[in-house]
Amino acid sequence: MIFVFKAPLLPLVCAVSSAFAFTAILQEDITQDTVWDISGSPYVVYGNLYITNGATLRIEDGVTVRFDKVSHDGGRWDGAELIVIHGSLIAEGTPGWPIVFTSNEQIPFPGDWGAIVVEGDNPVILKNCRIEYAKEGLLLWNMTVSASMS
Repeated sequence: MIFVFKAPLLPLVCAVSSAFAFTAILQEDITQDTVWDISGSPYVVYGNLYITNGATLRIEDGVTVRFDKVSHDGGRWDGAELIVIHGSLIAEGTPGWPIVFTSNEQIPFPGDWGAIVVEGDNPVILKNCRIEYAKEGLLLWNMTVSASMS
């Protein structure tokens, strides 16, 4: 379920000014091809977000993805995670417009959120991306020797 908080006229308003607008990503699976573009940035992920069902999450250049701090998520790590389990993640920033994966805390610290987790041989492209304030950063699980990742 994705809620976009953009304008003060919507029933669910996150702030008085559109300068504080963000897109809230609640704990749910991405099961169809999805694009996160600059108009929805920053995207704030609450809980674990799974990319599954053969879906692709494409994140465009300049986007910021913020992960909410979670102290007890029931998983192996504390903090929200982006988990590619049966899908693809394509995050291609540019040198001038990198994609940033970071904490949603006002004063961030290392370990605020979990990781980007890739389980199995799922296609993942991370180009001109910055991962900051994560506990684990990027985790690769159960990949074969012939798996390719860029």
